[in-house]
Amino acid sequence: MTLAERLEAYLTRHFGAPTTVRDLSRIPGGASRETYRFDAVIDGAVRPLILRRDPAASLIETDRSLEYLAFQSFHDRAPVPEPIVLEAEGAELERPFFIMARVDGGAAASPFTVQPYGAHAQAIGEAFFAALGAIAATDPAGLPLARAATMPAPGDCWRVALDHWADVIEADEQHPQPIVRAAIRRLRRAPPPPAAAVRVVHGDYRTGKFLHDGQGKILAILDWEMAHLGDPLEDL
Repeated sequence: MTLAERLEAYLTRHFGAPTTVRDLSRIPGGASRETYRFDAVIDGAVRPLILRRDPAASLIETDRSLEYLAFQSFHDRAPVPEPIVLEAEGAELERPFFIMARVDGGAAASPFTVQPYGAHAQAIGEAFFAALGAIAATDPAGLPLARAATMPAPGDCWRVALDHWADVIEADEQHPQPIVRAAIRRLRRAPPPPAAAVRVVHGDYRTGKFLHDGQGKILAILDWEMAHLGDPLEDL
């Protein structure tokens, strides 16, 4: 069976109605998930969706469940797509996956464009940090993400983050990284102050991680695969 056929069979069971998958295509890029766009025709009604599936091999190891829970936590609090379903085992599509609503009408900024937002750069900047502020202002207690993410003490946030990335560098290093290792030693000698509050951290909040409409409005904040609880200043 093709991926589209497997997806049709799964969605028919999930929605409890005959479902056809139309225009399935892979979106290029992505270091931790395969991403596909498609339309699901459910009992005659068209629903635009996104499939995020674990790859056979990944450049960075992340937890799909935490990513899905991050979408659940913020889709009604910030411009974040609505999650539909998570399959942690993923037998239906050969690997773990989740499905979420697709946000159309927007584009991510290209790293090769000198002024990707043109005359709307200020509006995009204000919306970008307003959304981040809304995320950082949200008490994680009671959020779906808090059910699975580790809650560090405020004074331990820097150490947890530094230990994580030091371990990643140690595991993935292909050649000596003296500058990075010097930075790690420097941070251990003079760590940041304790977090003012422990909040949800997106983990990769930057240009290219959101869709905008070309008129100064952010439509969707994407790629929550590195979301965790920690010092919200990490996202700055």
